[in-house]
Amino acid sequence: MGSRKQDEILWAHLTRDELHYIRQSGYYHDLSSGTFLFQKGDLADGIYVLVSGELDILDVDPQGKKIHLTTLTPGTVLGEIGALTRWPRTASALAKTDCIVFQINEKFIKGLINYRPGVATQFLCNILTIMATTIVRLTDDVSHLKSSK
Repeated sequence: MGSRKQDEILWAHLTRDELHYIRQSGYYHDLSSGTFLFQKGDLADGIYVLVSGELDILDVDPQGKKIHLTTLTPGTVLGEIGALTRWPRTASALAKTDCIVFQINEKFIKGLINYRPGVATQFLCNILTIMATTIVRLTDDVSHLKSSK
């Protein structure tokens, strides 16, 4: 499963009609290079799928210096933690190149839970699978960092 793109996981096990319903309810955003999709601390407003371009994920150290965490490529899902928990964004997402992102907003997700619970259950399970694979990757990264000391 590690080789599957996150967007493939996000849409897995949904029927063509269910996919159409979700995709019709989302929004496409064009971002110019150098534009923030969101910044650390912003209120979460949805889940994003990077359709094209590259996004840099950034943090700031206590002295105010930018820390580059990773660069995301097409097919990556981001923003799922904040969208599910209503926690502020944990990092910033900056367009490294011109990008297109697809947004599924929190209001739609809540409506999906209320009006199409079966679809919502599968969609949320898919998001949890993405989060679990991210945790596994991060755990491996931390293990490699600790073992290289």
